[in-house]
This record gives sequence, C-alpha cells and structure tokens, in this order.
Amino acid sequence: KLTGKLKIYNVNDDKGGENTLERAKQEWADADYMLALITVNLFNSPEWFGMVYEALGEGRRVIPIRIQRADYEGTGLEKLRSLPTQNRAVSDFSNLDEAYTDIVTEIRRLLPKT
Repeated sequence: KLTGKLKIYNVNDDKGGENTLERAKQEWADADYMLALITVNLFNSPEWFGMVYEALGEGRRVIPIRIQRADYEGTGLEKLRSLPTQNRAVSDFSNLDEAYTDIVTEIRRLLPKT
C-alpha cells in the first residue's frame, strides 16, 4: 500500500451508511485482483461468496488467502493458487508475521513491475 501499487478496500472499514455489499461490488469493478479471505464465514454467507463466485465466472483474478482451514473443494477456488504457500493457512503458522510475510512476498511477485 505504501508503494502506491495497492488500493485497499476493507468491507469492515466501510462506515459510509450505504449497502456494504454494493459498495464492495463497486470497488471490485475497478480492481485488478480480488484477495478472497478464506474462512468458514465466507462459505456461510451466500452474498459474499456469491460475489467471489461471480468474479471467478467472469474470469477475474482472484487470489484465495487462507486465513483458517476450510474445505472449499467444489467451489472453484480449489483450482487457484492460494496463499500462504505450501497449502497452509495463516492459522497453521506459530508466528503470524511469517504467514503474512509469505503472503506479501507472493503478492509482490504477481504485481507488475513499475
């Protein structure tokens, strides 16, 4: 974010009073990548998972970030390379800084060099 290569939209920070899901869809329309935070809550929310599923159907670039272990076989996300590397979830790391460093390093490799 500090380098100006990323624009962050966090739905949990949205205090604008408008429909959070609609605002997220507006933000996503201009995004090059969607980082989908994988938790069981994502799959328990038809609205939020529907947005991710719609992005996959459109051929958009979605990067699953496995925050906790969750079974997502059959969702389409299992076909994508997820982060952290080595099929781990953030919750598998004893040191969370190592998990997030792994994620940032891999995302940096995906971004165009400028």
